[in-house]
Amino acid sequence: MHIHTQLFLGHQEQQEFSAHEVRQKILNAKKFANIQRLMIWTDDRPETYQPLVALCREHEIQPYLWFPVLADIPGYPSQEQMMVLNHEQQRGYGHLGRWEKLGAGEEQFLFLCPNTRPALADVFEIYKTLVGQVDFDGVFLDRVRYPSCANGFESLFTCFCDACQQRFAELYDEPLDEYIPGIRVLLDRLQQFNDHDLEQCMQLDDLWGCGDLDQFFVFRAHNITCAVKIFTEYAGLQGKQIGLDLFTPSLSPFVSQDYRLLSACCDWIKPMSYCHAIGPAGVPLEIACLLRALHSLCPKVSDSQRIAFCARILNVPLPETEELILQRGIPETFVAHELEKIRSFALPEKIEIYPGVEMVKHPHFDLNIDQQILEKYLAAIAGKVDGFVASWNLLYIPDEHWKLMEQ
Repeated sequence: MHIHTQLFLGHQEQQEFSAHEVRQKILNAKKFANIQRLMIWTDDRPETYQPLVALCREHEIQPYLWFPVLADIPGYPSQEQMMVLNHEQQRGYGHLGRWEKLGAGEEQFLFLCPNTRPALADVFEIYKTLVGQVDFDGVFLDRVRYPSCANGFESLFTCFCDACQQRFAELYDEPLDEYIPGIRVLLDRLQQFNDHDLEQCMQLDDLWGCGDLDQFFVFRAHNITCAVKIFTEYAGLQGKQIGLDLFTPSLSPFVSQDYRLLSACCDWIKPMSYCHAIGPAGVPLEIACLLRALHSLCPKVSDSQRIAFCARILNVPLPETEELILQRGIPETFVAHELEKIRSFALPEKIEIYPGVEMVKHPHFDLNIDQQILEKYLAAIAGKVDGFVASWNLLYIPDEHWKLMEQ
């Protein structure tokens, strides 16, 4: 089985781990699990990456640049006027269901609009410098999406900036602003939802039905794919392999990541089917934030029906309350269901799928993946994929977890 992993070296990690300790973590992963690819995210200086890449070369590990495209870009300060603009003409975070810890750490999850070309050009220059000056085998693109429920439910209805208005008119010959009344109709309709109404919603797309927003979400997926192509086409010309870090398929419609469209831009995909992580993209947190938003948006719907709706989205049973979902996570069998969903997309045969498997004991995120959980993950993916990405920071993966890979 092919095993890959990720190394994030932010300010906190650089203070906590010496260069020797980082090196030893990489060597142990190679020794015990024979990792084949290492995706590296640190600052925007090529000289910071070069010793790590040299170590990979020495030990037959393929080094990848792990690069966030639309949020938390190394060396690119957040500029409010470049961020996505929601239907209420607000930038930054929403309020409905927003994760209360968002923005408290190094990662802000403040998303640039993919149609704002000056911002994207600046980010591309940082990326091009790193790809051009460091001997990476490939690139691994992250944050190629719109904000999720963790940013607040209002953030799902972006973007209405001037650049998006212009682009929408070019593509469809109609004004983008005409979809704002539909969003308001949707939100008003949700206020009137009862248990029976929500029972009729089988998937996320069913929520948007009464707002007639299909074209709006098609446009968003188009924007994300076009932005990704800018970065992947350059990497392809440099002879680099290309991986994408995507939301798990059941939640990817929230952030307008279309697996079929994006598969044309890459060699492999890592679905973030995280069953325990409490952070953006982690399924327990995203579902908890959705539940909080629905509590405000659908006051006539019972808690049990909101949980049942989320269970239908994920196709797994859920704990009885939002608090228990955050405490216990969701069943690891969820990963197998997501792999089946990806297969139903009929992606090109060349596309490899490497699910993200949580392996960390991370004190800063209160995430403690023990051997029992890890074994459940491995059982869920056995025989379904050729490998996985040990997620999501090598520095917090215990050696005993790597040793389990020897068996």
